[in-house]
Amino acid sequence: MKQHFTRMAILLAFGFLYACSSPNHLQQAEQHKQNQRYQSALESVQRGLNQQPDNPQALLTKARILENLVMIYPAGDRAQYYQQMAEALNRASEIGTENGRNDLIEESSSLRNKNFQREYESAANFMAGYQNQQPGNLLLPARPHLENALILEPENDNVIQSLVQVYSLNGYYDEAISLLLDSESGGWKPEERAETLGFLFYRNGDYDNAAIYLSDAWLNGRGSVNAGRGIANTYNKLGDSVSEREILEQLGEIEPENIYHHVALSKTLSNEVLAGVRVLIEASDTRYASEYIAELTDMSNEAEAAFERAFQINENHILTNLTAGLYFRNFGFLLNEAGQLYPNSVRAEIVEDYLYKSLNYLERASELDPDQPLVWNAIWKVYEFLGMAEQADYARERVTELQ
Repeated sequence: MKQHFTRMAILLAFGFLYACSSPNHLQQAEQHKQNQRYQSALESVQRGLNQQPDNPQALLTKARILENLVMIYPAGDRAQYYQQMAEALNRASEIGTENGRNDLIEESSSLRNKNFQREYESAANFMAGYQNQQPGNLLLPARPHLENALILEPENDNVIQSLVQVYSLNGYYDEAISLLLDSESGGWKPEERAETLGFLFYRNGDYDNAAIYLSDAWLNGRGSVNAGRGIANTYNKLGDSVSEREILEQLGEIEPENIYHHVALSKTLSNEVLAGVRVLIEASDTRYASEYIAELTDMSNEAEAAFERAFQINENHILTNLTAGLYFRNFGFLLNEAGQLYPNSVRAEIVEDYLYKSLNYLERASELDPDQPLVWNAIWKVYEFLGMAEQADYARERVTELQ
């Protein structure tokens, strides 16, 4: 019995000595860190945290080890380590708050800010290149630095806005949309945020969502011109010409001297007219042809009035002349085609009137931009139809020269 107790005492003593001499994971981590064995240091401190997950000193030590470890890797491979750093610093700060330990809060904040600034300043160097009118793809190297900075400060408006810019300029629309939807404001006012999301959805080809956000920006922005243009283009993509026309009319009232609003409105109206003539041609129904053509003529007069407002601003605007010339040309030719089906409803002189009117604008466009093949390719058929053979030959020659 005595031998049994003696053996138990020895075993207990040995166990006590072993427990006391078990490695101090925190000390081991510090030693590995000093020897620049950062991966081993991280493993050691993590073993300590597995035993004491709320040890603030271990949490801060882990963050400092990760601070050194990330510099071994390129910016694009640092995210997993920054995520661990952010978690450690968040928990250390929480413990400081719970226990009134300002020293823990301050050290956590200092470590976070130091690492954040390193990544954000690296990104800023690339962003400065874009500000100097360099190509947008030069912003791509800024992307991983900004993403790393965002891990450390997920609500930083400057980082969010910069990252949305980098994503959108380089076609990463899904990423830009996701980031902006996840952030509460991103530093934008509500109408600005809605407008930005609207344009991102538009560029991504999601016109339904683009319409939702751009409409919101248009209404809440009390007539934001940029949002108005965006929603008009979106309605165009959705085939909603009525809503598109309404917005363009409002834009024309807000900015009466902006020629592009009037050109866009005239183009929308003229497209409706041309679509209407095509419907008439396909229908081949003589019962209401005269009434229908009268309605189309009234719509055409509206389109012409919009063109006239644009010409009052600048009669030598190439886009206005080209748009008007192509419209009257196409309308004339379509009316001529309709006249073959409904000879009693479409008079030949009306067709000629529209084609001569198209010449007024197409010839001016050819003078403003004599090397534009689109103009010459459009005009020679008009000359030919009107029996102006010499002018038609010259226009065809210009098309050949410019091809």
